[in-house]
Amino acid sequence: MIGTERTTARNRLRSRSPEPDADSRGTEPHLPRVVTPFPAPKIMDLPQFQGEHKESLYWGTYRPHLYLGIRARTPQSLMAGLMWIGVKDGSNHLRHVCRYEDGLSAYGWTKHNGRDYGHQVLVDHGLILTTEFLKSNGDGSGYGGDWAVRIGVQIDKSRWNEEVGQGGQLFFYLADEGGNVLDVGREKLNIHESSLLASGSRTDIGDWQLHLKSTE
Repeated sequence: MIGTERTTARNRLRSRSPEPDADSRGTEPHLPRVVTPFPAPKIMDLPQFQGEHKESLYWGTYRPHLYLGIRARTPQSLMAGLMWIGVKDGSNHLRHVCRYEDGLSAYGWTKHNGRDYGHQVLVDHGLILTTEFLKSNGDGSGYGGDWAVRIGVQIDKSRWNEEVGQGGQLFFYLADEGGNVLDVGREKLNIHESSLLASGSRTDIGDWQLHLKSTE
């Protein structure tokens, strides 16, 4: 039965009359679109976009699908990002990728110059996060300069018992797409002083270190 139905379907397709071509309808035939590359170098390869200009844009918040994500403008980059535990309808939920279902009443960059500074506010059911991305390039900086992330946390006391519970849990992570080894700091963590969290080496930026310090 199945084989018969398939044969009938094929026969019907074969018996269809061909569509009239453009000439038979009295109109000109539709010509395929031809795309010819412009005979000039790419904008990003022009001299004015090389050197210091290119280096100044190397690091940035180039992970737009995340609430906060940092990477370099290279295919295999050192990456960083922020995750936290949010509370909604009495249940804990991990926040990382920007999703409508998370129900954040506010998120997104309120200030960003596209180069070395950005500021955003995230309001997650009684948990208020502020993040700042800053970048500088000093004498001791590697390629692309140094960057820092400031994270502030506040609790909306009017919703403390209802939504937030005992407070929020934040996770700042680091990963290397190139598979380079990450050395985790083994010293005793003291958030009131600069503590080494991780270090490593890459061909594009040389040796690097990630430090943690609290201002409170």
